[in-house]
Amino acid sequence: MMKLLFLSSLLSIFSVAAQSLHANGTYHLNVADSAVVSSNRQAGDPLKDTSRPRYRTQGYRIQVFTGGNDRAAKRSAQDMKIKVQRHFPELSVYIHFQSPRWVCRVGDFLTREEAQHYVKLIRKKRLSPEAAVVKSPILRAY
Repeated sequence: MMKLLFLSSLLSIFSVAAQSLHANGTYHLNVADSAVVSSNRQAGDPLKDTSRPRYRTQGYRIQVFTGGNDRAAKRSAQDMKIKVQRHFPELSVYIHFQSPRWVCRVGDFLTREEAQHYVKLIRKKRLSPEAAVVKSPILRAY
């Protein structure tokens, strides 16, 4: 009985999703009236809500913070994110836990030279003395 109830609710969810499929390949699925799950059916992150479709490729980011594995390091990474976003709103900022440390990386650059240009600007504004270009998977708009 529980399986039948689950399957019927799942079927109704997918029928709503099929009805709300847009011409550009995206759909919006309303779940429990308040949560909206957005998905892009093209290449890229399937559950990431973006205004433009993006894809993963190899490129460069600027590492502006490296800390430990405690809460203070996480908070410092978040503070660095805010500081960088304030000075460079055009750049994406990412905070990751790469065992055993928290890191904060900036930008999605295809070339090392493009990233190096922003390293100079970051150092000039004295945002991070440890700013360095690192090879990383990046997200690019189509």
